[in-house]
This record gives sequence, C-alpha cells and structure tokens, in this order.
Amino acid sequence: MLKLIMLLGNESLKALHIYFEQDFQKIIESADNSMITIQNMFEVPVGQHPRILKMFLKKEITFETLVILNLAIKGTFEYWNITIQETILWPEIQKNCLKYQPFLLKYIGSDKIPKFKDYIFKKSLLTVS
Repeated sequence: MLKLIMLLGNESLKALHIYFEQDFQKIIESADNSMITIQNMFEVPVGQHPRILKMFLKKEITFETLVILNLAIKGTFEYWNITIQETILWPEIQKNCLKYQPFLLKYIGSDKIPKFKDYIFKKSLLTVS
C-alpha cells in the first residue's frame, strides 16, 4: 500500500486517513458488539492476542492501522511484548510493523500523528496516559 500511497501523493494521504477512520470504526463496532470498551480491545487476555491484533490477523483492519495505533498510542507494542506469551506470530508482526513505521512516519509526517491520536481519543473516549 505504501508504494501506491507514494505514487498518488496528497490524495493518497487523504485515503490513508479514510482507511484508518474506517478501520477504527470497525474497532469501535467490534467493542460495542462485544459490550466492552475500546481500552479492552488493547488488553491482552492471559497471554493471548489482544482483540485489535486478532482483527489484524483476520484482515479486518490494515497493517497501516496497526502501525498508526502504535504511533498514536504510545506504549502499545511495549505492553503487548510484556503480556503476549505467544512467540511465533506476534514477534514477527511487531518486527514488520517497527520496520515499516519509519517509512510511514516519514510519509505522513510526524506532525500528523497528533491528528490521528485526537481522532482516536475523540471517537473512543480513551483517557490520555
């Protein structure tokens, strides 16, 4: 997707925002359907994968959304590293996300991360820590 984004320029940056908003809406709907909070979507149940990571594995949200969530909500991957006990999928996903993160950050600009963060907190009523 990044190659496509770079080719399309500003229009693709708008598209990235739209894809992120659509993905985050899916996260909100999943939380609502399960009658849990958005915070619960990030929590790791007894060493397993958090719900957001499961949504990524089921291709319900994009790789870029996972990376943006990590950029916007500081400490997400660090928390998952401490609490996820699975040692095959998660380490590989995290490695790929962290490798991709500088490229995505360079493309969207570090000044845009607060906009994503504001959107997340406004839509989900997460508390800033």
